[in-house]
Amino acid sequence: MYFASQVMLKKHLGVHAAIRADAVKTMAAAAAPQRIRPLRVAARRQRELMVVIAQRELNSEYAEWVDENLVDLTDIELPVAPGDLAMPTVSVDEHLKSPWSDN
Repeated sequence: MYFASQVMLKKHLGVHAAIRADAVKTMAAAAAPQRIRPLRVAARRQRELMVVIAQRELNSEYAEWVDENLVDLTDIELPVAPGDLAMPTVSVDEHLKSPWSDN
């Protein structure tokens, strides 16, 4: 790019530096995630929660899968996921000693 003088080049760089700084501040503010405050949590899977959110404009509710890091869970009870229930570990000997086994 060609500039007629060094003064015009510096002016050009100054204008674009100010614009870039404003753009970076705007993008940083927009990138900050807002935590969702749901009415309740309907289900969960891995790192996601199905949350029920109030829709004030229509006076209704809707459900949506949301990353658990984006949800404010204060005073909200989480449902127990099927994978959270522990399976008992039984050895073969214990199983064979059981009165319900078919020996």
